[in-house]
Amino acid sequence: VVVPFVLVFITILMLGYDYRMAIVTGAAIAATSIGVSKRKFKSIGQENCDTACIVKGASIVDDIIGVVVISVLTIILPTDLMNTNEWRMGLVKVVITFFAILLIGFIIVKLDKIIKSRNFRATHHHEIIMGTIIFIFSLAFIANFLGVSAVIGSYFAGLILSMTRLKDTLLKFIEPITEVFIAPVYFISKGLAL
Repeated sequence: VVVPFVLVFITILMLGYDYRMAIVTGAAIAATSIGVSKRKFKSIGQENCDTACIVKGASIVDDIIGVVVISVLTIILPTDLMNTNEWRMGLVKVVITFFAILLIGFIIVKLDKIIKSRNFRATHHHEIIMGTIIFIFSLAFIANFLGVSAVIGSYFAGLILSMTRLKDTLLKFIEPITEVFIAPVYFISKGLAL
C-alpha cells in the first residue's frame, strides 16, 4: 500500500500537479481489490490453495487500509488544511464510524454464534437476502450519517457478513447480481464522472 502510494504521489508532483491531486491519485492506485485476486485464483482452479488464502488475506488487509485512507482523504481534502479544527472533527467522525461499525460487527458475529449453537436453520432464502440488504443499507446509512461515504458502510457490512454462517448462501444469490448488474453500473458511473 505504501510503496505504490509514495511512487504515484511523487510522480504526480513531478508532473506539476498540486499535492491534493497527488494524494488522491496515490490513494486510488494504492487501493487494490480483493475481487481481482479472487477471480484470478478461481479462473485457474486454485481458489482454496494455501497461496490463494494468503493472497486473499493480504488483499483484505490492503482493502481495509485503502478504505481507511480514502475515508480520511474525503474528510481532509475538501477542508482548509490550516483550519485544524475542521479536519480534526472530520477525523473524529471517521474514527467514530469505524468504532460503530466494529461494534455492530462484533454483535452480529456473536449473535450468529449463539443462533448456530441452537441449531437454527435458515430455510427462507428470500428473507435472508432481504435482511442482508437491510443490513447493508443500514450500515451505509450510519456511515453516511456520520460523515463518511456510504460505500464504506456497505464494504464493512460485507466483511461482517463474511464472518457468519450465511456467507455461502449470500454469495450464491448476491454474486451473480453484482457481476451482471451492480459492478457494470458502478464502473459506468465512475467513467461518466471523469
